[in-house]
Amino acid sequence: MLKRYCLIGDSYDGHICSTGFCVLRADEKIALKKWIYYQVASSAFFEHIEKFQKGTSYPAISDADVKSYRIPIPPLPIQTEIVRILDGFSECTAQLTANLEKEFTVRKKQIEYYRELLLSFEDASPSIVEYRKLGDVAQYAKKRTEAAQVNESTYVGVENLLPNRQGKTKSSHVPQTGAVIAFEKGDILIGNIRPYLRKIWLADCEGGTNGDVLAIQINRKENITPGFLYYVLSSERFFLYDIENSKGAKMPRGDKKAVLEYRIPIPSPTEQARIVSILDRFDALCNDLTSGLPAEIEARRKQYDYYRDKLLSFKEKRA
Repeated sequence: MLKRYCLIGDSYDGHICSTGFCVLRADEKIALKKWIYYQVASSAFFEHIEKFQKGTSYPAISDADVKSYRIPIPPLPIQTEIVRILDGFSECTAQLTANLEKEFTVRKKQIEYYRELLLSFEDASPSIVEYRKLGDVAQYAKKRTEAAQVNESTYVGVENLLPNRQGKTKSSHVPQTGAVIAFEKGDILIGNIRPYLRKIWLADCEGGTNGDVLAIQINRKENITPGFLYYVLSSERFFLYDIENSKGAKMPRGDKKAVLEYRIPIPSPTEQARIVSILDRFDALCNDLTSGLPAEIEARRKQYDYYRDKLLSFKEKRA
């Protein structure tokens, strides 16, 4: 999909841009600069150019196809008034989004603090919380599956694991031949290259991965649940340990042996369930695009897009 870049205003006059941009200059006798800007920032315009884009790795569109897009040209006073409304709406939406994002940042820091606190059992009695090495309750996935059995949604490499515990996205580099490491639902996948990026995902399906990702499988589920182990291994404490034991300078890798030596707390099943329930709610508030602050930010952006497109829509005058 083409990225949506739009530059407008006198501050860009006289500047030089690369051939990757299509430069539009308004005939200000009939159309304001900002009128053209809002037209080419509309959903309708991007639907138009996506129909004509060519190429896969770097999709592009010709100048001729851009120029073929038809825009309404109401009288200048109407353009001026609509631009004034959209400028005000843009400013209001940007300020609201900035406030939400600021709140999101503060809330996320609070959640990270309480997550670490919930997972800290150093002062607990050994009769209440047992500590074991990760390798005592889990192992690395060993089974293999054919590459033909995975797709963009079920293949996980370091490149499609998202940093800072954000889960994963679809893969753009799915292997076509050979075998891949098979993971199961409930396994925990950790990016083993540059562990400071804190890439981790609790698998919600079966799939395949490679040697750059640690696929951790629980072999004693009567002692620890996948959800609880995921939160233990997504803690700041674990990632600092992993970073400290990583090897290499430009492209450090986590030490697989050291990871299995990491000591993890194992409270009672009831306590594990209680902690997972709390942290699941925290996680939804920070990361779930269907609830919490991310959903609120996205809703404000969609609301702006809706009213912008409505204001820019006109019925074509019959000849």
